[in-house]
Amino acid sequence: MMRTNYKVRCPQCGSETELKRRTRFGGVAKEGFSGYIETEIPIRCPHCLGRLNRTEEQFRRQLFEVRLCG
Repeated sequence: MMRTNYKVRCPQCGSETELKRRTRFGGVAKEGFSGYIETEIPIRCPHCLGRLNRTEEQFRRQLFEVRLCG
């Protein structure tokens, strides 16, 4: 099963967080990313508990690195 590692910058506190998710989709760069983003279940910043995935657009704006891992 493939994993996608996202590096996300929280819009509330500015902290950088690495998220690891199992996936079948993904890309190797932010610009090329075309994977599905879960928005029903909140993904929270571990520092301020702000929601990182309110919408797919919001999540994509916060990404600064996306990697596929085997």
